[in-house]
Amino acid sequence: MSAVQLQTLLNDLSASDNASDEINRLAVTRLMREHIPFRAMLGKVEVNGKVIAPHIWLEADGCIIDYTAGRNAANEELPQGVMPLGAAPAHYEGQEIVIDPLPEYMYAVINH
Repeated sequence: MSAVQLQTLLNDLSASDNASDEINRLAVTRLMREHIPFRAMLGKVEVNGKVIAPHIWLEADGCIIDYTAGRNAANEELPQGVMPLGAAPAHYEGQEIVIDPLPEYMYAVINH
């Protein structure tokens, strides 16, 4: 799946008023429903000397999926959205973790 296709699937999350953990769970659920392999990552993101840690993001099809860095730091310089791994305007460093998809009833409530 291309970055554009991932954006189409996930970009409404950028306007979400959900908490960061809910946004990541929504993204994981959508990726799993579409059978798109991904990795959930826990670590840090750094841009222009500013570090956010701990931080969670996703990686899929050569892209970083991050809708929460800028929100968590209230910093417009931090990335938000789907970006090719080599083109992200920040440095990501972390390890893979497991994030389970939402059960259907929770997905319906959170994905409003």
